[in-house]
Amino acid sequence: AQELSQEIKAFLTGVDPVLGHQLSAREHARCGLLLLRSLPPARAAVLDHLRGVFDESVRAHLAALDESPVAGPPHLRPPPPSHVPAGGPGLEDVVQEVQQVLSEFIRANPKAWAPVISAWSIDLMGQLSSTYSGQHQRVPHATGSLNELLQLWMGCRATRTLMDIYVQCLSALIGSCPDACVDALLDTSVQHSPHFDWVVAHIGSSFPGTIISRVLSCGLKDFCVHSGAGGGAGGSGGDSSQTPSTDPFPGSPAIPGEKRVPKIASVVGILGHLASRHGDSIRRELLRMFHDSLAGGAGGRSGDPSLQATVPFLLQLAVMSPALLGTVSGELVDCLKPPAVLSQLQQHLQGFPREELDNMLNLAVHLVSQASGAGAYRLLQFLVDTAMPASVITTQGLAVPDTVREACDRLIQLLLLHLQKLGGEGPAALGARFGESASAHLSDLAPLLLHPEEEVAEASASLLAICPFPPEALSPSQLLGLVRAGVHRFFASLRLHGPPGVASASQLLTRLSQTSPAGLKAVLQLLVEGALHQGNTELFGGEVDGDNETLSQEVMYNTQSLLSLLVHCCSAPGGTECVGCWGAPTLSPEAAKAVAVTLVESVCPDAAGAELAWPPEEHARATVERDLRIGRRFREQPLLFELLKLVAAAPPALCYCSVLLRGLLAALLGHWEASRHPDTAHSPWHLEASCTLVAVMAEGSLLPPALGNMHEVFSQLAPFEVRLLLLSVWGFLREHGPLPQKFIFQSERGRFIRDFSREGGGEGGAHLAVLHSVLHRNIDRLGLFSGRFQAPSPSNLLRQGT
Repeated sequence: AQELSQEIKAFLTGVDPVLGHQLSAREHARCGLLLLRSLPPARAAVLDHLRGVFDESVRAHLAALDESPVAGPPHLRPPPPSHVPAGGPGLEDVVQEVQQVLSEFIRANPKAWAPVISAWSIDLMGQLSSTYSGQHQRVPHATGSLNELLQLWMGCRATRTLMDIYVQCLSALIGSCPDACVDALLDTSVQHSPHFDWVVAHIGSSFPGTIISRVLSCGLKDFCVHSGAGGGAGGSGGDSSQTPSTDPFPGSPAIPGEKRVPKIASVVGILGHLASRHGDSIRRELLRMFHDSLAGGAGGRSGDPSLQATVPFLLQLAVMSPALLGTVSGELVDCLKPPAVLSQLQQHLQGFPREELDNMLNLAVHLVSQASGAGAYRLLQFLVDTAMPASVITTQGLAVPDTVREACDRLIQLLLLHLQKLGGEGPAALGARFGESASAHLSDLAPLLLHPEEEVAEASASLLAICPFPPEALSPSQLLGLVRAGVHRFFASLRLHGPPGVASASQLLTRLSQTSPAGLKAVLQLLVEGALHQGNTELFGGEVDGDNETLSQEVMYNTQSLLSLLVHCCSAPGGTECVGCWGAPTLSPEAAKAVAVTLVESVCPDAAGAELAWPPEEHARATVERDLRIGRRFREQPLLFELLKLVAAAPPALCYCSVLLRGLLAALLGHWEASRHPDTAHSPWHLEASCTLVAVMAEGSLLPPALGNMHEVFSQLAPFEVRLLLLSVWGFLREHGPLPQKFIFQSERGRFIRDFSREGGGEGGAHLAVLHSVLHRNIDRLGLFSGRFQAPSPSNLLRQGT
């Protein structure tokens, strides 16, 4: 024990504990080997120290080559000087001793030592290959000749020893479980390729059968862990796919090379090296994996992860490596031709999620389009024969289930579209030519938008979206029918597929809005009516059976999709455009007016066509029931506020919503008058509604800027103060009614504006006095806001466009 203690001290300090001198590299390494024999827990530390020994030996070997006066391939270079040993100055014997000690461990207990030592040796070869690549003039570039690189490193005693050690480990485990050695090979190949390719080439040539089968097996296991395709549900992490540890020293730290990173690129690289000489073995192994996965039964989320991931894994390999695709393409038809195989494949794939099936189908289309030669013709002929109806097929024994036939038919259709793109004619050009032919049958296609089968209805929307609409093609009744069907398709797609699914319907309605003014009005009217319909309320965050749904992200996306479509229609050619303007699109006031009129008719039909002028505040007592109904409708359907904002963006369209604005303002005044809370925080909806209402009226130029900014302080006020400010708004609107004739067109901006300075007291006048009084009362909290409520000069009013 005392001698062992001295050896540990010497190894850790690098100093002889008896003589006190610094240990030489040879002595230090031998001290480590002694500990490796006598003290197993020191394994990790000793192996890490031996990395430096091999590194120094490689460095000396390359330095000796650099001293050689003749350049050229390693086999043509003269031997190193006689005073320098082949493995490095003074370290050749140490390298040999390391090999002897490790070989003894492997022979004595291969199950425990071979995985550890193989991972150490293969990782060290990768590290050395990467470290010295390009640093010495005698080391060929990794992208150059692989044979030259192999000869160089196999001529170095240190790297040849590491190779021999790894080969011994693999040979010791080849009959039981070589996966640990192959897994380390894949890990290192991922980290150090292409500098590590010479190791892959040598080991693959030495053990072609084992390397091919085990590399594919380890790659498949790794694919299950990382890809989530098929095998993703089979385990929760990298450790779940590992076998129980056989490490006799579980307390020792892990050595490098055991990192978990995706290995499929390394699998492709290794098999690519072997494909030229061992293509037959690779093909047999790939086909064996395919048939084994089918024999395992149905795939999907409930099966064996490795079996259910095999088909996606093989497809991914073929996509990443044309060489591997070429090895199997010649026999692919013979492999699939037996009807039982296709039936097994259909049963195997039926449990996969739709998204994964679509991904695999896209990969298959890509692979078929890349096939060439006689194999490509046979494959295409096989797909066509299989997709044809059973009564037409003449080949004996090719009876397949309808699901298989439909799958082949879909594959052929997608392949044709893919080849069309590769041929140079894009989908837009193809759609335009097809649309011209279909435009003659618009009356027949329109009813298909209402078809009960979703695929038919969506296909009809996609087709009609690219059809040209000549003025003479549609009568007014046909146009209205097509708009109704298109609006129905929009909301049906939004309900079933969300915002991504409304692209075709949106494009169709946008194009219909451009056909004529009547088409624009019909599209806007039916869209707004449909959005406010009871059956679509929940799509936009409205109440359903008295429950107000939370404004979720889905609701926001739905609302944005609808507003985006309305903006596109209101900005369609024929509306007011601002030449040279940038930013938000200029909306047509006439189109926005159509939205405003529809809002009034939908929310309060009995007030449609009411007078736009604002009545005195006392007049609200006669319309209490109507005002409460309007306020309730705004609370039930938050979308109304968003539609008001859209209308306000195109002055003077908001004037036509006067009756809605009056009703909502009266309802809010009643609430704040009845409130007995000390602040507005107890009425969050009424506070937000009050702020939004004032902001919308300011945006629509119904209020001057000074009054329109008052909503910024509502959250800081008491309910009675908010009521006083809203009363001042009512008073201003009564004196300066929201009438369209008060707006003038400003050609520079391409829109209508309102010059309040010309109306006499239009900047706010006495109505600002109430606001200033409230500010003075709360000067300690609202003093900083006072600058926001000063009436601008007349010259600024016209320039700002209010």
